[in-house]
Amino acid sequence: MSLQFDANLNCNVCGNSFDAKLYKTIWGEIPENRRLVMSDQINVVTCPHCGNSSHVASSLFYTNSKQEFAVWYEPFHDPMIDSDTEGYKKFGGPNCYFATAPRIKDWEDFKDTIRKFEDGEFKGGRPNLSSVLKGILSNFKK
Repeated sequence: MSLQFDANLNCNVCGNSFDAKLYKTIWGEIPENRRLVMSDQINVVTCPHCGNSSHVASSLFYTNSKQEFAVWYEPFHDPMIDSDTEGYKKFGGPNCYFATAPRIKDWEDFKDTIRKFEDGEFKGGRPNLSSVLKGILSNFKK
């Protein structure tokens, strides 16, 4: 599921503080979502004071469950990705595409990596059914 979060930002032109919604995860198998990423329109905010628009460099998890791959955009080290990856390993197995998603620092390289997965040049790993079932069952034991 594509998830958004609330952020308080400061305009890099006028310094105005404002609230915005940013994507943390995006489902790339949905054509509109893919277009948002590939056209550089995702996580773009506009200052309500001066009208300046800019891309926010924030971690973004791009997944495509139909083609079984995922890619992280990580412009700055994000420790949350470390803990998410450990959770994915427990839930889908250490070789599932969620757990092995590359972490890309550069935006253009991020988009290029997505295209390489889509074209079959890169491959993601399938979730391990046994690990998935164990993960689901562990939620009922609590």
